[in-house]
Amino acid sequence: MNRWRDRYRRQRVHGIEVAWDDNLVEESDADNPLERVFLIQEELNQILHVLAQLSVRTRTVIMLVKLEQMRIATVAEMLGISVSAVNKHLAKGLAALAAPASARAVHGQE
Repeated sequence: MNRWRDRYRRQRVHGIEVAWDDNLVEESDADNPLERVFLIQEELNQILHVLAQLSVRTRTVIMLVKLEQMRIATVAEMLGISVSAVNKHLAKGLAALAAPASARAVHGQE
């Protein structure tokens, strides 16, 4: 039982190793034409632009909770703010990040 727990924890921390397969790379290249690559690059640039416009505190909360997958209570303690303040910053940041996507959906670009 302990070995399974240790294995699970190790996989969560270190991830799962995946063997490199050249055939998969060739298949993915066939499914991703150059135009799709440019569209994804444009979306990433929009995300970076939105993140740059956020306040430092909001951007920090987004990065810690969503990218680093830290718990909200841990982030609150680390930043010296309340849990509700972390939730407020998180909601504000996610709304700002969702706005360009919803605008594209309204204009039929997705």
